[in-house]
Order: sequence, then structure tokens, then C-alpha cells
Amino acid sequence: MVLSGPNQSTSMQIINGAVSASLSYSYYLQPKNLGKFTIGSASIKFKGTTYKTNPLTIQVEKSSSNPATRQNNSNSSEVSNEEIAQNVFVRASADKQNAYMGEQVTVTYKLYTRLSIASQMSISKLPQYPGFWAEEIETPNNITFTTERYNGKKYRVG
Repeated sequence: MVLSGPNQSTSMQIINGAVSASLSYSYYLQPKNLGKFTIGSASIKFKGTTYKTNPLTIQVEKSSSNPATRQNNSNSSEVSNEEIAQNVFVRASADKQNAYMGEQVTVTYKLYTRLSIASQMSISKLPQYPGFWAEEIETPNNITFTTERYNGKKYRVG
């Protein structure tokens, strides 16, 4: 299942007068089952020549419940996936549920957390809206947190 993508990023470098540039597309995928899967090749046509990647074969396995890298002492600052799942989430809300073609709909994303996460976090990637004309509203790079109640629990919200 494609969770996100295609996500596009570009890069340009000038080193000692030599210019190089790249355009990357990425996808976030989630398997439906365990097992061996083949991700097909990607291709691009550039100046009349078609370039193609090799297919990629991956093995999807069940994760171990206690990875060797995790330390289980009470002073550890690591947070378990279960703790994150229960205490951090993002909500998207639209200012209207029905719209006419060409009518503006504003979507607001809020990060809710009950964990001590860095308040100097910043937004690194915003979602894409294929099939829609989208315009980003100017927002500060750093997330500012306030306090809010949601489903009877108190959260820091940014």
C-alpha cells in the first residue's frame, strides 16, 4: 500500500564552478503481508534517452518485540513505539466538509503530544494534494506549543 508519494525533492550544487542537480521521488510503502516482494523498476526519459532502475526485491519480516539495541533501564530516555502510539498523534481538520469546484478549503494540522519532545522541532515536509490546487499559508519554521484538552486528556499542541 502506498502511504505517501510521490514525494519530490530537488537539490542543486555548485562546487568549483561545476553545477550538478538532482530530482528525487520517494514513496512510503506498507506491506499487506509478510514475505518476499519485488518493487518494480522506475524509468525516466531524459533528452530522448530512457533510463531505468533494476527491480528491487525485499523480505518483509515480523519485527522482534525486544530489539537488542533497546535498553530497558528506567533511566533510558528512549520512548517505546507503544508509548508514542498512545501519546502522540496528528489531527487534520478542514474548515468545511462540502465545497464547490474552485472553492477554498483550509486544512489545519495539529500535533498532539503528552511526551516531552523538543519544542524547537520544525516542519520538514508538508503533504501533497494531487488533483488539487494547493497554496501553503505562511507559517513559522518552529512549532509553537499550547495546551489543549482532547477526549478528556491534556495535551501539548502545536
